[in-house]
Amino acid sequence: MNLTLRFVNRLLHHKILGFLEDLSLLGTFTCAHFLAYKASHNLHIQFTQKILR
Repeated sequence: MNLTLRFVNRLLHHKILGFLEDLSLLGTFTCAHFLAYKASHNLHIQFTQKILR
C-alpha cells in the first residue's frame, strides 16, 4: 500500500470536498462564508438539516 500523498494538503482537500458534498444535499447554491471546526459528515448533515428548517 502506497501511503504517500500526491499533495501536501491532500487531507484538507478531502475535508473541504466532503463539506461541499454534504452541502450539495440542500439542492440549491449556497453563497456564504463557512468555518468548520472539527467537522465530520454527521455534523455536516445536522447543519444542512437546520438550514432546511
